[in-house]
This record gives sequence, C-alpha cells and structure tokens, in this order.
Amino acid sequence: MLKMINSSTLLQIMTILLLIVNSSSSFVPTQNKLKNAYPKTVVATKTTQYSSASQTRHKSVLDSFIYDVKLQYQQRIAADPQFNVKSLTEIVLAAGTQLTAEISRRGIHRIVPECDFVIAGILTAIVGKYYSMWKVAPSTSVVTAESRVVESMDDKRGSWNYFWSNQVPTNALQPYLLDGVTRPSVIQRCAALVAPMPSLFQAGFVASFIGYGFTALLIQIRSWFYPSYIAATVPINIFHACLYTGFFLASVSNIRYQVLQGFIEPRIIDRIFHNRYPIVRAIVIFTVRLANGLLGATLAIMGMKALKLQRIK
Repeated sequence: MLKMINSSTLLQIMTILLLIVNSSSSFVPTQNKLKNAYPKTVVATKTTQYSSASQTRHKSVLDSFIYDVKLQYQQRIAADPQFNVKSLTEIVLAAGTQLTAEISRRGIHRIVPECDFVIAGILTAIVGKYYSMWKVAPSTSVVTAESRVVESMDDKRGSWNYFWSNQVPTNALQPYLLDGVTRPSVIQRCAALVAPMPSLFQAGFVASFIGYGFTALLIQIRSWFYPSYIAATVPINIFHACLYTGFFLASVSNIRYQVLQGFIEPRIIDRIFHNRYPIVRAIVIFTVRLANGLLGATLAIMGMKALKLQRIK
C-alpha cells in the first residue's frame, strides 16, 4: 500500500520547513548553478561510467527538486511578504489548536487515557496543516535566468503541462495569475481547486502515517517497559486513518485555506489595515488563523469518531 505514496512529498515538507528557518538568505540563481544541476561525467570504464551516470542522475533529480521548492517559496514571498511569519505562526497554531480541540472533544480527564490518539493527532496536524497552507498560498512570478530555462522546457513538453504549471493560479481566489497582470478565468479558478488535491492527499497520507506510525511505536515501547499496562483505546487501523487524512486535506483543508489565504486575509484584513496599525493587523490575522485551526481540528476529530476510526474499549 505504501507504494501509493509519492516519496518526494515527505522530502518536500522537510525542505519547506528548512527554507522557512533560513528565510533570511537570498536565492540568487546563476548559470553556474544551472550547469552544476545537470553535470556531465566522462569516464573510461563501463563500470565507472554506470556509477557516475547513476550518481549524476540522482543529483540532478535532487537539485532540480530543491530548486523547485526554492522557486515556489520565492513566488509565495513575492505575493505575500509576510508569508514566512505566517508560516511559523501556522506551525505553532497547528499544534496548539489541535491540542485544544482534543481537550474540547474528549475532555481534560480523557487526555491521558486517550494519549495515543492525541499525540498522533497533533503530529498529523502539524505536517498536514502547514502543507495545506503551502500548496494553496497565493503566488506571483519570480523572473530569474534559471526560471526562464525551466519555462522554456515546459513549453516544449506540451500545452497540457504548460496550462497546469503556468495558467493555473495556486489559489483559486487570488486576483491575478503568476504574471501579475492576467485575471484568472472561471475555468482556471476551478482548476486551482483541483490542482492541489493529489499532492494534498499524498501529504495527508504521509502526515497520518508519521503521526499514527510514531504513536504505534510509542505504544509498543510502552508495552515493553510496562507489560501490565492496559490501554483505554482500541488500536487504530493506520491505513484507514491515512486514507481519511488524505481525503480530509484534499477537500476540507483545501477549501479552508483557499478561502483564508485568497479572500479573508488579502481582501478583507489587508484592505482594512493597509499600511496602518501593524500590531492590530497581526493580532487579527493570528485570531483568524487560530479560529481556522480550531475549526479544522474539530472537524477532523468529529470525522474520525463518526467513521469509528478512533474507539474506546
């Protein structure tokens, strides 16, 4: 079943978090970097040639992937200069709101007996919510020498690929396409709702696997040290939980973050507090994201219980 997961999704999530921490460093692509991303190795023997070609191929894929993530980060910063601050806020709120929702839905007296579900929910929320925010954040074009080469390569791959990579906005409600001039059509806005669904499903699957898999490991370790301990929870079906989280991110989280980042923040909050009262604006954004996180966490827990994915003995 794990073959269904795109392994690059987990690497992308980790790379994104590293980029946020190192957001102060500028990204200045050069022709030398582009050449180094696709090196050519000349060797004498067949064995050495095969080994070098394999290493070059892996390096090219990794370098290309890291470049894509960096470019996407720059595009989001160009559309929203506060994106890095909002990213850190989202990570903190993801953990806080999930814990609050767990206490609200289960009761403070059930947190310890049901800690298996609580820990898994918090870990899943941190990975899943931030990736949802990343995928549907508004973006605008960042023109670099390297990006022009990539764009020309997209043109050669066919109109279908060019449409999804250049003619579909990352947020269905953002006012312009990547060029910052063209208004998206109704079809393009609808496509923006559909485009992130596959990767959001994969991210949800991976996030849930990390959360519930890690929790299952903790339970196993606990049983080794405390064999007489009897858990109050029924062991969860990790695969079913992964499927549920994937569908939840692709649908519910997708819509919530599309509306939050494409309409509420830029068209309501930013217009009211444009270039004034920055502290009040920051408090309002924090409050709105807090409410969004609580809503998402509550809906996720309700769904898990309704489908009987989380049960008590």
